Amino acid sequence: MSSGGEVLEFFTGCDFEEFKRYLERAGRYEKEGELDWLETFLRKGLLNLIVWRLDGEVVGNAIWHESNTDEHRKGDPRDEEDREALRRLLGGKRDFVELHEVWLLDEYRGKGYGERFFEFFEEYMRRKGYDRIVFLCESSGGFGYLSQARIQGRRFYIHRWSSRIRLLPSTKEITS
Repeated sequence: MSSGGEVLEFFTGCDFEEFKRYLERAGRYEKEGELDWLETFLRKGLLNLIVWRLDGEVVGNAIWHESNTDEHRKGDPRDEEDREALRRLLGGKRDFVELHEVWLLDEYRGKGYGERFFEFFEEYMRRKGYDRIVFLCESSGGFGYLSQARIQGRRFYIHRWSSRIRLLPSTKEITS
């Protein structure tokens, strides 16, 4: 994926010391205990990491995990409001991939890298056997308060505010 001589690539996993240096540069996971929590969840396989490398340097990341409408992760039940909203969105009880975090360093935003990532991520998840991705975010630091859920060629937006999920259909269609 080249743009003006720069090569953008996506990799699953990363040396954690290198990832920590990137997170420091990004100003992420700065509160006490946050970085330890993230490292523990990544090492235990409870979360999965994809790093974005531009000419070999980590410039962005995504964190995701397998999920379903009833449990956030195995053994971690969702509250009733989340279950109902997700079942409405997904058409019943379903497995899906939950994309927790998408982050790109400020100086690389606005160059189409986010769109490239979502194209990569959708294909990567298709190859893993998933046809549903839900991206929930609670911070404007990534791609804003409006998040995308892409399901069977249609795009939905999810707005999460104070633990409430509102579904806002989009008119933009996605090609499979």
